[in-house]
Amino acid sequence: MPNDIKYLAIKRRKNVYSPIKTRMQKNLFAIILANCMICVFFSCLNPESEKMDISGVWIGGGRAVDSGLYYPISQVLNFQNNGILKTQTLDGKQYELDYFFDHSFLILNEDTIAASDILEEGVLNFGNYSIKKILVDQQNLAGKSIEALLKQYNWENKTEILQFETDRVYSLEKKTGIANVFCYQFGEMENAYFLQKKGSPLDCNGYNQFLEQILSISKEEMNVLRWEGDHFEKIRYRSQEKTNLESKKGFQVCNQFLAKNHLGNYYFSTKAKYSSGLYGIQKIVSQQYHAPNLKENGLVRIRFVINCIGETGNFEVLELDKDYREKTFNSNIPQQLLSICKKLTSWEPGMASGTSVDSYKFLTFKIKNSEVIEIFP
Repeated sequence: MPNDIKYLAIKRRKNVYSPIKTRMQKNLFAIILANCMICVFFSCLNPESEKMDISGVWIGGGRAVDSGLYYPISQVLNFQNNGILKTQTLDGKQYELDYFFDHSFLILNEDTIAASDILEEGVLNFGNYSIKKILVDQQNLAGKSIEALLKQYNWENKTEILQFETDRVYSLEKKTGIANVFCYQFGEMENAYFLQKKGSPLDCNGYNQFLEQILSISKEEMNVLRWEGDHFEKIRYRSQEKTNLESKKGFQVCNQFLAKNHLGNYYFSTKAKYSSGLYGIQKIVSQQYHAPNLKENGLVRIRFVINCIGETGNFEVLELDKDYREKTFNSNIPQQLLSICKKLTSWEPGMASGTSVDSYKFLTFKIKNSEVIEIFP
């Protein structure tokens, strides 16, 4: 998944003349000359005008892929004064690119990307990427003491409670009372400390979440900087007595981003299925559903998620009349069907590019005189 800046990178060879930079300089000569003339003109009007400088270390934020949907940029970026951009991830991967920046565009190797000026809050937007200069005042943090404090307490903010263990972190969503479990990485990059949750119920590979810079930590509180929603935000956690959140674990999607959005990817491409097929589902329904003595007609549609290990959750029920307008059945009917669907446990997860993935699934029950007369997948 080309979320990170490395997707644009071509590794530079040491001690070898780089034709990339030469071609870039030749191709940009006219553009640079024109920009210089414009800068000279505006400098006459505004003597304080000067070239924007993006040199320094930046934390990766969000990569916009749809309205309100961002994927993580898992890298720290060091724009050096010599025109070289060095990127690094917590798992040790490093890349180098040539770069050139002006007020309206950023060039990485030979890719020209529309860019903004640096915003007041220290954020740079280029293309669909957003990054922010890291905060360097870290109050003499030390890696070992950070890890020890992370594991010594639980950490609570407005929406979640975290419990760190040696190889995993539990994240309890306060709104639902359900805990997800992730792997995590912690480490130092460019003289700052970072934390990143990753992995799924299947394993610790992939599914990176947003990179977090640990700004400060003590026995009372922890402050981090990370991408939140559609912007960077400083988030404060307060410490609390260590408790075990494992018992709060519930259904968990493997991909924390796609499962909430981009539903089209699930409806048509992954082909999750029940082990004994639709016939097996029909047989179970015929055995377990007991029709009430009512003249109810219409459709009951149940939508749910099958995660990458074949577990189900996030059930939603829609009740319709024969003309596909919303209606309300006697509660006995949808409650029975929902209960039956939740007990269907022999699902085979969908596949994409040889990897098991989350899938949305529909089961639609056609009701006539309260009897189930047909089931549509």
